[in-house]
Amino acid sequence: MRYSLRSLMVAVAVTGIVLGRIAHLKRWAEYHDREAERLVSEKVAEGWTRESVSQVLERKFDDWQLTTYGEITTHLQLAKEYRAAMYRPWTIVKERPPPPRLMQSSAS
Repeated sequence: MRYSLRSLMVAVAVTGIVLGRIAHLKRWAEYHDREAERLVSEKVAEGWTRESVSQVLERKFDDWQLTTYGEITTHLQLAKEYRAAMYRPWTIVKERPPPPRLMQSSAS
């Protein structure tokens, strides 16, 4: 079967675009995983254990800072969505910002 040079160039361009999109989605999934891990590590540094942080994330306890909980769950959810989109590169992942942090009052 003969292919024209033009059709081969189009096929290579489309393949490159799809592979580039997959790499982009993979980078964003890894970024959100790192951010969630960073926030969990901050809680561990404050004295929490990884097991207790996992329990909070799984059971959604109310005795934790909601902003930190919201940030971690947002990053984990976005990482999951980006990973799923890697297998369907035409899917658009709507990036939503994590909940705003509470303002820390400074004692003067």
